[in-house]
Amino acid sequence: MMAAPDPPNHPPSRSPRSWRFWLATFIGLILVSQGMGVLLILQQLRGGGVIVVTAGWVLAFAWLCYGFWAWRTVPWVRKASVAVLASVACVGAAIVLWNTGPRTLSIVIAGVWAMTAAFVGGLAMIRFVLGYGHPVTGVARTLVDEAIRMKVALVFIVGIILLVPVLPVSLASGERLEYRIQTFLTYSVSGMSVLLSLMTIFLACGTISTELQQKQIFLTMTKPIGRAQYLAGKWLGIALLNLLLVSVSGLAVYSFTWLLAQQPAMEAWDRVAVDEKVLVARESVLPQMPPDMNRQSLFVERFRQLYGEDPVRWGGEVSLNLDDPAVLNNALQKLPPQLTSEINTAVEAKWHSIAPRARQTYRFTGLQGAGQYTDTVQLRFKAQAYPQPEDKRIYFGMWLNGRPYPYDPVTGRQQPVMVSADDFHVLPIPVSEIDANGTIDITLSNENRETQDKTLSVSVGFKPGKGLAVLYRVGGFEANLTRTLLILWLRLVFLGMLGLAASTFLGFPVACLFSLLIYVTAISAGFLAESLESFASSAPSSLTIWQQIVWTITVFFSHLSAGEIWEAVKMPIALLGDAVVLLIPSFSKFNPVPLMADGMLVSWELLRDAALWLGLVSTGVCAVTGLVIFRCRELARVIV
Repeated sequence: MMAAPDPPNHPPSRSPRSWRFWLATFIGLILVSQGMGVLLILQQLRGGGVIVVTAGWVLAFAWLCYGFWAWRTVPWVRKASVAVLASVACVGAAIVLWNTGPRTLSIVIAGVWAMTAAFVGGLAMIRFVLGYGHPVTGVARTLVDEAIRMKVALVFIVGIILLVPVLPVSLASGERLEYRIQTFLTYSVSGMSVLLSLMTIFLACGTISTELQQKQIFLTMTKPIGRAQYLAGKWLGIALLNLLLVSVSGLAVYSFTWLLAQQPAMEAWDRVAVDEKVLVARESVLPQMPPDMNRQSLFVERFRQLYGEDPVRWGGEVSLNLDDPAVLNNALQKLPPQLTSEINTAVEAKWHSIAPRARQTYRFTGLQGAGQYTDTVQLRFKAQAYPQPEDKRIYFGMWLNGRPYPYDPVTGRQQPVMVSADDFHVLPIPVSEIDANGTIDITLSNENRETQDKTLSVSVGFKPGKGLAVLYRVGGFEANLTRTLLILWLRLVFLGMLGLAASTFLGFPVACLFSLLIYVTAISAGFLAESLESFASSAPSSLTIWQQIVWTITVFFSHLSAGEIWEAVKMPIALLGDAVVLLIPSFSKFNPVPLMADGMLVSWELLRDAALWLGLVSTGVCAVTGLVIFRCRELARVIV
């Protein structure tokens, strides 16, 4: 009696043992062919070795395709077949375009394929890790699966995968290599951060709101899962998904930065700038007054000048005799804190300015480890001229520890330093000029050392804290980029908990708007703080809290007594704005992207502060608030 034919696509003879034999045969075919090819090449039979290697790969691929078709009903084989065939298509297209077509398109395809493969592999690893049978991990795994099916989240993920590979090939090739790498780092990492932030907000606000609207949460809450475990699982899933995307994007950014750095530079100095100013981590040291300058005497001199201009404001009496030491000390002791801060600011500004044909010395300390990575440190400055010359050119004379620099080694003459005003400039300083205590004195003169007749009657100044500094290398680009990505991930951790907390008492649209408002306020906190300072009178930050309160009350009533109603009204408005900015975490304070793109150190202290204030305090406040509201919320009403 003849047996009935096997049903199509479901052959009973193809047992799991059969596909294991197919897989073992595939692996063995690759190992044997490649081993034989290597042996032939080592025996100087290169042609035969190449033939064997090529034939082995062709047979292995044919055997692989046969197995994909024969055991396509096995779930993992079906998924592997899609991944392998898609990879082969992408790699093949990239190779063909690299050899025949535009190479930029080949780079984009290869980058998109690599990021997609890394994301899919990482996603499988996350699902495996979350497979442990615990309520929190179960909720987290469900959220990860939900994020992949959510169209809005998928759009942002695709946008990130396309952003990093497309951006480097779209940069103008005529620009300096230094600027191209800095532009790529700034836009790629910032764009990735914005896309992930928006995805996190929509995903966090949508997951609970959708389950509440579709009543899926009733099934979840009937299981032995507490509400705290439910929120923790949602947050864990969002945090792990963001960690995966940040890691994949970071690896892509590093890879394309390395590719950009291999491109030819316009000039030798452009290559030096890339290696010593961009792909590094540098520390900044601000100047200090040399021992021959007394800050207290400068303070008294400035006070005498201001008192002569407005005795009532600075002394209270016109008849004070400041030549008497006792009267002078009494007047200085009675100065309000805000006036003391104003004089200190003026002293600092005067010390950072140089009159025509005058000199000023700036001492830099703490440079003991400056020679660990390189033979030079960098003097970075941005000079401002008052009034500004028509050609914006400023001439300096420079001395290092009293010795002229730079100088012509042939003639021995000192060379002038010519720079343009209102632009940052960097001058290399030999590490050998730094003494054993890590100190160097840099003297600048406001004059044209080559032609004294061309010295302009302008004052030159540097903005305190930013306009003059010594930079030296303390680490590499890789660690700097890693700390940058960790800080950005901590921002996403906070946004994830913020969205979950908002969705516990708001619908999806309102929760998204609320979270977006907090996000926009957080990234613009620095700008808002500066705007509020210029909007209304505010107490100097150098004062204590109690002194700031006294100062605010005094100024408020002084405006009212002077009839300046609007100036008085602006002060409580500014205080309200300051309170809002104070309650919302400042992303501008924890924004490492400009530092990383400029080759400045993203310190462990900044990462520690971000972990404390963003990852612990802000996230914890949102978690506690959301949990309290969620526990008080009635999810369903029992009807008897």
